[in-house]
Amino acid sequence: MRVLYVALTRAKEKLVLLGTVPSLADVKQKWQMIQQQSEWVLPSYYRLESRTFLEWIGAAFTRHQDADILRKEELSYQVPSTIVNHDVPVSIERVHSKKYQQIDESQRETIEALETAIFEWQPQQLIDQKQKEKVDRALNFVYPYQDAQFYRAKQSVTEMKRQQEVKDMYSDAQLIEPFRAPIRKRPRFMQEEETLSRAEIGTAMHTVMQHIPFDRQWDRSTLEEWLDSLQMNELITEKEIEVIDREAILTFLQSDLGQMLQETETVEREIPFSLTLPAKEVYPNWQDDLEERIFLQGVIDCLMWTDEGWILIDYKTDQIHQTVNKDLKAGLRQRYQIQIDLYARALEEIWEQPIVKKYLYFFDQALLIEA
Repeated sequence: MRVLYVALTRAKEKLVLLGTVPSLADVKQKWQMIQQQSEWVLPSYYRLESRTFLEWIGAAFTRHQDADILRKEELSYQVPSTIVNHDVPVSIERVHSKKYQQIDESQRETIEALETAIFEWQPQQLIDQKQKEKVDRALNFVYPYQDAQFYRAKQSVTEMKRQQEVKDMYSDAQLIEPFRAPIRKRPRFMQEEETLSRAEIGTAMHTVMQHIPFDRQWDRSTLEEWLDSLQMNELITEKEIEVIDREAILTFLQSDLGQMLQETETVEREIPFSLTLPAKEVYPNWQDDLEERIFLQGVIDCLMWTDEGWILIDYKTDQIHQTVNKDLKAGLRQRYQIQIDLYARALEEIWEQPIVKKYLYFFDQALLIEA
């Protein structure tokens, strides 16, 4: 019934519904009980037992003054005149299926000859030049948007970064599947000891940074107390609490940037955005000259307002196994430059406000890098 409702309310000019019944006499007998109903809405038992749109629509019209063809007997006096004399125009005609099954002898011969040729794989000579041209166009058609067949029209900033990043020792050449992740380990309920993946640990750290208040001073005891409240409110699990890097969070909060967050009045977190970009900017190998745009989505971790403009902060949970030095910072900055520049571009285009500084904060080794 929901499908019928949607169809009836979405047609712009005309709605055509096709339906057939094995016997008009039988369906009249079924609709006869509806002709005694005084309510506008069809009885619930009838609506539930009906299986086709025609059963609903035919029953609804059987009480109309112009629907004699649908009735076996005269309408009951109990039916309100507002239903019988409703001003909706109704025109009902009985059409037998045989009308559409009659094929003259010339058509039959043509159809049989075509069926024989198809089953025996015989070529057919096209005499009609227009028909021949139509077939040639269909067989020789080349889709004009070739690149659009191989690239997604919707992309995430993270995936775009993976496609265009400079490969280094931290990079992975495999793109994450958008719909189905491969199974690399036993399901957690089958493991003797539950362990969180790196992605799950990263999600837990981001959850903490999304909710942690910046209106107070923090130390180890206050952070532990707040994490317990986070678990009590079911925003984080006991297993996730165990993997939270307390020292990295405290180091960030006690840094100059963390102090600025605690002193500023306007802080925005987990800001989703959508933006369209030219396809050639998103996919370096795009060849088509036609102007195509790609729908880009992302989520920004944190924004802080200053008198000069916004400061953008992006949290990272990458594992860093090297000693922190100038070269390492330059490599990490280069790796995420595309991503953080896209964040800044999106905000400046959508909000029409400047991004004055961009920072990457790596929880591993509590490393802060200006991008």
